[in-house]
Amino acid sequence: VRIEKVGQTTLEITSPETSWTFDLVKGRIASWSNGSQNILRSGPGITIYRAPTDNDITSGKDWVEKEVKHAKSHTRSVTWAVDSLAGTGQIQCVQRIAPVALEWSLETITSYTFSGSQVIIHVTGKPKGRNLPQTLPRLGLTLSLAPSFTCATWFGRGPGESYKDKKHAQRFGRYSCTIDQLAPKYEYPQESGNHTETRWVKFDGPETEVSLRARFIDRPEGFDFQASHFEVLDVEKAHHTYELERYRCDEVIVRLDADHHGLGSESCGKSRTS
Repeated sequence: VRIEKVGQTTLEITSPETSWTFDLVKGRIASWSNGSQNILRSGPGITIYRAPTDNDITSGKDWVEKEVKHAKSHTRSVTWAVDSLAGTGQIQCVQRIAPVALEWSLETITSYTFSGSQVIIHVTGKPKGRNLPQTLPRLGLTLSLAPSFTCATWFGRGPGESYKDKKHAQRFGRYSCTIDQLAPKYEYPQESGNHTETRWVKFDGPETEVSLRARFIDRPEGFDFQASHFEVLDVEKAHHTYELERYRCDEVIVRLDADHHGLGSESCGKSRTS
């Protein structure tokens, strides 16, 4: 593996099978090419927000007050090295994730190890500051794939959506469907289409030359994933399905979560007064 700086803000990483570019400002992989096909449109990057649900009466208020959806990543430093003996390239990125005007943050270190045609990403983080959110909507990576990646195949719970507190109706197995079939279409657009306790997931399509496969190493309980053609903030803005379709994008937006907040049942429970 070879790493070379190109210009002031880009690294090029190449192996015999694959090539990547890395954005030094955003602190994330910018492109991933195998042969003539560019797999990625953007990412992966650390993200912590999801579109709210009808049940997010209590947790959702805290997320709004703590400006969780406006928390952005700010790159502090990026270092890189090549291990010729192991045939790998490593990039380490130090970032601060925080909203603009509040006192809390997540200090993260993300390490990328490139070899052959794969990337191993390891993230550590520490909450800092005052008035931290009581919970987070989710904790994971978000990336976007080229439009040609129209299908998802996974081993885990399915075929329908599942969350940590809404999963027992979904059985373990190997499932496959199009991206548009992953999530139900609720009358009021909101968080949907998550799949919990996933062991691995693969994305490809009839017109793709390669597939992208993701799994979490040393995590026997699995991970959560979701994929759609809608940005989180656009789902939150839409009040009806027809409005949501206006925001549809060509690329496939993929979430890979180490943890995801449960759905709860507050919208069905006892009414509350303040």
